[in-house]
Amino acid sequence: MTKHDSTEPEPARSGLARKKDTKRRDSGGRAPFDVFDRRKRRIGAFEQRLKREGRLSALPKLAFAMCTFDRCTDPTQLRHDGNVESALQIEDLTQYLIHRVKQRAGYGVQRRPFDPPRVPPMGDSTKLREQIVAVEERCRRALLEAFPPQVGSVFPIRRFEQTLAAFVGGEIRTGLLDPVEGTDDLAMHGVPDSANYFCFAEAVLLFLHCRIETKFWTPILRTFVGGAQFFASLYWDRTSRSWGSYSSNNLKLLVPAPVILAVIDHVHAAMDTSQLAAHFTDLVALALRDDPTLPAPQLTAKELQ
Repeated sequence: MTKHDSTEPEPARSGLARKKDTKRRDSGGRAPFDVFDRRKRRIGAFEQRLKREGRLSALPKLAFAMCTFDRCTDPTQLRHDGNVESALQIEDLTQYLIHRVKQRAGYGVQRRPFDPPRVPPMGDSTKLREQIVAVEERCRRALLEAFPPQVGSVFPIRRFEQTLAAFVGGEIRTGLLDPVEGTDDLAMHGVPDSANYFCFAEAVLLFLHCRIETKFWTPILRTFVGGAQFFASLYWDRTSRSWGSYSSNNLKLLVPAPVILAVIDHVHAAMDTSQLAAHFTDLVALALRDDPTLPAPQLTAKELQ
């Protein structure tokens, strides 16, 4: 549980890639929720220090963009803003995405292609479709707010890629940009906090499978898949390969964004959607192969003969 008045560090959050926390739901009175305002002030302090020292860096701009995206998709913030329905939709769809990532990993472990049309959905399909449509719009609008188009209404894909690379690589962690003495409850904001990071790529694949805003999401997919590859390596506890093996607490090495971008440019940008999906299946199968909660693949009628 994240207690904003606690001395324990709060887990980093970003969009769908956060742990579900049912204890956060409001129970009447609305306490002040200023996590993202404080995070922005810390980023601003880092930016001002760079200016005083005469140093140039893109990190403040990238950190501000990621903070904006996080704020627009964080369920606690949405509840504080009075948007309880969106908060519930994000939380519920995140649970479905976790289930779907584990399904994909289970197929991959068995060396079977993950074929969404014949993989049974979890829960009521009509309600699920409504949640997918609502969360897709929420995430797309959040990205457009964090990365506003500047030329001809074209989404600035490179700025987005640079930000996600710095996010995964650990370069825009709040505690690194603006260190403070003593306990820092924002220290791990600005990096992925758990295996829920895999839900980013899974969400985009789901949006594309449902044929929702494919022109917008298709070029974004490569960054989330490439980012997942670095996330699995950097945030792994090096003991087992299950959902709980990945955490921001395991981040010991910073990888500069240009290194991550070089790999995405060379490997993932050369893949089409089906290749990226297959690559992601192999990635999560390796990352989660020891997880006892992986569902068994469904056999086709031909395989049952």
